Amino acid sequence: MSEQVSYRRALEELGALLSGRWVPAVLTALAGGPLRFSDFIQEINEADPRGVQRKLTEKVLADTLRVLEQARLIANRRQSAAVGGSSYYELTTHGKTFLQELRPAIKWAVHYINNSESTEHTT
Repeated sequence: MSEQVSYRRALEELGALLSGRWVPAVLTALAGGPLRFSDFIQEINEADPRGVQRKLTEKVLADTLRVLEQARLIANRRQSAAVGGSSYYELTTHGKTFLQELRPAIKWAVHYINNSESTEHTT
């Protein structure tokens, strides 16, 4: 018999997963299709809309990828078993549905941010 997960626990788990500084950037990058490890850094650092001074490093990327693999949201695949065969990361089916289910929350967040910014300027 499986135990019912409480709403609070589910929300805490979701928050913990998304709290990683680079998790949203990695998931967004993979939404466009599979990427090799070496392509992530350029893809993510060039796409940062905020122009953040601190850039994604290889160590932090490796840690972030590991967390997302453990959560079964991404998978590391090998194109060839031969020596030198390239490895790439992609969203799993679980990861794809995760992003789809987040769309309403992201839409809400965009609306919230837009309203917060317009309220700040009028007070």
